[in-house]
Amino acid sequence: MSEPAPREANPKLFEALKGSRIRDENLNRLGKRLVYQVHILLKTAHIHLAGNAALAQPSERLVKTVEEILEWRGAAHLHHEGDHLYLDDLRLKMDLEGYIGFTEVIDNFRRREIGSVRFLDDVSPQEVIEFAHLWMTTSTAGTLQELLSARGVQHITIEPPSSHLPSTHPERVTQKAVAKRTYFRTITAVAEVMESVKLKQAVGVKKSKRVVQGLVDLMLQDEMTLLGLTTLRSHDEYTYSHCVNVCILALAIGQRLGYERSHLSDLGIAALFHDVGKAEIPLDVLNKSTDFTPEEWEVIRRHPILGVKSLLRLKGLDEISTKIVIAGFEHHLNYDLSGYPRLATPRKLTLFGRIISLADCYDAMTASRVYNRIPLAPDKALRLMLKKSGTAYDPLLMKVFVNCMGLYPVGTIVALDTGELGVVISAHPSPDRRGRPILKLIRDASGREVDGDTIDLADPALSPTRRIVSTADAASMQIDLTRFFL
Repeated sequence: MSEPAPREANPKLFEALKGSRIRDENLNRLGKRLVYQVHILLKTAHIHLAGNAALAQPSERLVKTVEEILEWRGAAHLHHEGDHLYLDDLRLKMDLEGYIGFTEVIDNFRRREIGSVRFLDDVSPQEVIEFAHLWMTTSTAGTLQELLSARGVQHITIEPPSSHLPSTHPERVTQKAVAKRTYFRTITAVAEVMESVKLKQAVGVKKSKRVVQGLVDLMLQDEMTLLGLTTLRSHDEYTYSHCVNVCILALAIGQRLGYERSHLSDLGIAALFHDVGKAEIPLDVLNKSTDFTPEEWEVIRRHPILGVKSLLRLKGLDEISTKIVIAGFEHHLNYDLSGYPRLATPRKLTLFGRIISLADCYDAMTASRVYNRIPLAPDKALRLMLKKSGTAYDPLLMKVFVNCMGLYPVGTIVALDTGELGVVISAHPSPDRRGRPILKLIRDASGREVDGDTIDLADPALSPTRRIVSTADAASMQIDLTRFFL
């Protein structure tokens, strides 16, 4: 990670760095830290009184971050436009870990009709504390600015939203915002269940049922937005996000098979808890960053059986409990039963088990896991899975899955014949146009990073016409997919 530049460094050097990748990367890192610190500061102020010592550390850390931003000749000017936060003119790249902080800061801005907050040079921790408490007690930008001035806070300024921007009301949320909120609620629900399993506590799944029903509703309304969220990755919470991603992928297959809403909900619950047995695997094994020893692989391969025992202890599974328990047991068996655990008597896998096996393997292959730091590109993972159709995977379901994901699945980085680079954000809805997806341009022909247009490669009116010539690996190119789907 780059070190902050010294404030006394040559100003001409900073002018040369302006707009450079090094400077932007450092300001993006510092900007995300500033958002997180504003989030923590406001949460702390909501709980504690102005004189409370609990506010000292958050305010001091925020001031330190402001100083580092200024050292990079940046402006500690935080403002929002739509669903995005900016540090001055740099759009901050949200990541999975910072999602909640980002969204809560934006909601705070919107509720108080605040467009931006600017922290000036020489801002003090005491001014930051005063700002936090006034923020908690005022409702609009104008009122807050007046109170800041009256209290002698000279190094923090508040501005209303720019007049040229359309007003955004908290209740007017987009389909994408609903999808993101539901996704993270589902992660929370999985985490609660798995933590309870780990502690051998009795667990209910009513909350999980509700969030899965929300995912089903979204799948029926806007499949591609939901599939886009399966590109989100978190090293720290891999197991939880993996379970949610497998749930979404399984629902997409179930929808293609014509499942009714109630059956989709059952499939979703089964997929969500397919890895619950991992809650009982020691963390030093589960999070090991190097190759597993044979003994450690034996421990890992126990998780389907451990999952059965855990699922049988869950409350609220009622009539679908059998389907869920069996699907969790089967998801590593493979179509030809060559997987694990070994069966004493061969039998045909259930449809739920075969669907979840497909979804589980695809997400695992495309994820950067603790024991597999380099993920496969989505299209390469799909091609590898096709080679195992009929052995590891049900061949008919494999065809359904490919039809669902397209030749270039969501999240694939594609190089175009124009020299541009794009990321696939949606497969084409027409089956005969699966090779011409909808994508967002992310680099121009010169290789410069851009916030480009969204284009439909199958659109005959597209000018200039573009054609995919190859795919690229996002990890090796250091492209963070998260910012295109959050």
